[in-house]
Amino acid sequence: MISRFLFLVLLFFFLSGKSQSDTNLLCVKRSDLTKVQSFNSAEKVHYTWLIDADSNVHCEGRLKNDLETGFWKYNYRHGVHKAQGFYENGKKTGCWKFYHPKGALASIGEYENGLKTGYWKVYNQAEQLTEEGWYVQDKRDGWWKFYHAGKLVEEGSFAADKKTGYWRFYENGMLTSITILEEE
Repeated sequence: MISRFLFLVLLFFFLSGKSQSDTNLLCVKRSDLTKVQSFNSAEKVHYTWLIDADSNVHCEGRLKNDLETGFWKYNYRHGVHKAQGFYENGKKTGCWKFYHPKGALASIGEYENGLKTGYWKVYNQAEQLTEEGWYVQDKRDGWWKFYHAGKLVEEGSFAADKKTGYWRFYENGMLTSITILEEE
């Protein structure tokens, strides 16, 4: 199976017009995974794949100066997407999506310099929204809402990953109580 994948990689580079001097292919077997790298000397980039014995690709992307760069995709062992997004200088950046083992979207949000930032949404395996809110430098910060079975159950504010201010609690979509939390 792996030989079929290597054949496809070699065919890709042959058809893309890269000469032998521009592109080098490297295969390294580690435990149950094989690392396949193709180095493009013109771009100074390694195109990298980790593959198992059944030709399932576990991750694929580009390395520049041994750091992840550009679009990367990760898969669970059975081939279903696990995560996908962009890197810059080895750190996550831009929009990232994460998936549950059966393929349902688990979360979506932004990274900046390797840290969660901006608006994030989290879903259960049935793809129902379970929480949504804001991150600042990898910490919850700002207004957050939490759901159960598609219904709002709680909402309130975070400051540096700690609950603060007014928190509202709901049952069957109806407001049942409000609590005021003091900052420490």
